[in-house]
This record gives sequence, C-alpha cells and structure tokens, in this order.
Amino acid sequence: MNTFDDGYKSEFQRVIGIIQRDGLDAAIKFAERTLCIYHAALENKEHFASSREFRNGFIGSICYLESFLEIEDPKQIIKERTKELT
Repeated sequence: MNTFDDGYKSEFQRVIGIIQRDGLDAAIKFAERTLCIYHAALENKEHFASSREFRNGFIGSICYLESFLEIEDPKQIIKERTKELT
C-alpha cells in the first residue's frame, strides 16, 4: 500500500469516528480546518509534510477530505466506502 492510500484510509477513519461521536456537521468543520492545516504544512518547506517521505500521504489526505466536502449525500457515500474498506 502506498502513502496515498494510507492517507485516504486514516482520514476516512477519522471522519467516520467524528460523525459517529459528534455528527456530520462536526465532521464537515473538522475537514475544513484540517484542509487548511495540511495545505499550510505542505507549503512550508521546513515542515515534515513537505518532505519526500510524507508528502504523498498528506496529498492523499487532502484529496479525501476535499472529496468528502464535495459530496451531495455524505451518509450514503460513507456507507458505501465503509463496505469497500472491510
């Protein structure tokens, strides 16, 4: 498994956990905040996120979080993706 997939899976699990614990609105706020943090980290050459080792994982996480924010029916998509990962 590559780091892109690792980023996807870890963010997916975090979003699912937040939805279960705090609800969909909280997960959306989490995704928006996290995207800002991850983008800033990638732009900062001194941050480990911009290093060759970690960059793809951060990009994978960003892609997942952006796709999560763009979907029309998050509950249905999450239900489908949960089945894919199990």
